[in-house]
Formats: sequence, C-alpha cells, structure tokens
Amino acid sequence: MPEVPIGLFPDAGASWILKGLPSAYAAWLGMTGTHLLAADALHIGLATHAIPASGWASLVDRLADAPWRGAVSDAGHIEHCIEACGRPTLPGSVLGAHHALLETALPTLPATLAETVSRLMALGGRDEWIDKGLAAMNGGCPTSVGIVHEQLLRVPVMSLADVFRMELNVANHCARNPDFAEGVRALIIDKDNTPAWRYGTLRELSHGYVLGHFASLWETHPLADLGEH
Repeated sequence: MPEVPIGLFPDAGASWILKGLPSAYAAWLGMTGTHLLAADALHIGLATHAIPASGWASLVDRLADAPWRGAVSDAGHIEHCIEACGRPTLPGSVLGAHHALLETALPTLPATLAETVSRLMALGGRDEWIDKGLAAMNGGCPTSVGIVHEQLLRVPVMSLADVFRMELNVANHCARNPDFAEGVRALIIDKDNTPAWRYGTLRELSHGYVLGHFASLWETHPLADLGEH
C-alpha cells in the first residue's frame, strides 16, 4: 500500500481489506505503506495461492482452455489449473515474523493519531524492516497518515457500501487538496523526493483538516443507493 508516500490513502475497497485484519497489521500496513510479498499476502489471507512467475503464461492458457460450464464444477477447474503450474518456494512471511511485536504495540487501535504514532515509533531500533516502515511513515504525507488512522477508526461498523461511499469522499478531497499533486510531482515527475506537504510533520497535522476529507461533497451522494439492490 504505497499511498502514504504519494499523498493518497488505501482506496478501491482497501478499507474493507484492512477491516478484516488485526488492528496491528492494519495500522502498520496502512500508515507505513509497507509492501507485501507473496508470503505476507498468503499469511494475512489477502491471497489464496501462489505460482512461480514463470508459470503465469501457462496459467492463462490453461484457464482459457478449461471446459467452463457455468456450474459449481468450475471452481475445480480453477484449482486444477493453478496446481498444474507448480508452487514456488517462498521465504517465511516477514510480516508474520513481526506479529507478536506489532500486536504488543497495538493490541487495539488507539483513539488518537498521536498515541498510535507514539506506539509505533517505540518499535524503532529493533531491526531494518521495522525502521524502514517507520521511516516511510515519517517521510510520507502526514495528511495521508492521518486519513488512514481515521479510516481504521470508522470502518469496523461500516458495510461494504459504506466503505465505497467513504472512500469516494476522501478520494475527491485528495484530488482537490494540494498534497496528492505535490506527491506526484516529487516522486513521479520531478523525482526530487522532496515533497512540500501542507503539514510538514505529523505533530503539526490538524485533526480537523483530516476530518474534512470524510465530508461528502454532494447533496445526494453518487453512491447513495449502493447496496440497496
């Protein structure tokens, strides 16, 4: 989830994925933008299968040639096609190896961003993986970190339709506000890696500014009827 470094937030339904994770994993992945490897995705249930990269073309061909019937048996065809491609040898999940440490720091999500950041920062100095994640959080867009924390506070009581409505609100505010454009400039266009965020640090970040991203911009929300049919 590399949204924090660029001034965005986990969207496209990512709130729903984070909702299903332990709070420690959700906060760490969302607020640091730590990249997941295949073993990590399998560990948290985000992925169900892994195949060698060299088997991808074969998988596509096998799926195209499978005798689809639009029936329950089709699930078996999918499994057979995947199994035929072989299984890669994967290292252990780095995320899983840090589960106890993260869980001790964040058994539940604190109500304030300051407390959450403080608990995560207290993990610093343990190993390179932890320090890399913390550096990404501190060097990323403070507003994005605040948005992720607010997402995690709100999503436990939301339906999937609510999640998409919330994410559409936040995405439109991000597009209107300066941080996303600045993140694209600094990381993708000019590549100077020196974004000038609206709020320079997490300590300076205004909670009211973060909350403003969750307000609807429409009198009638475009997704108002989502989930009703």
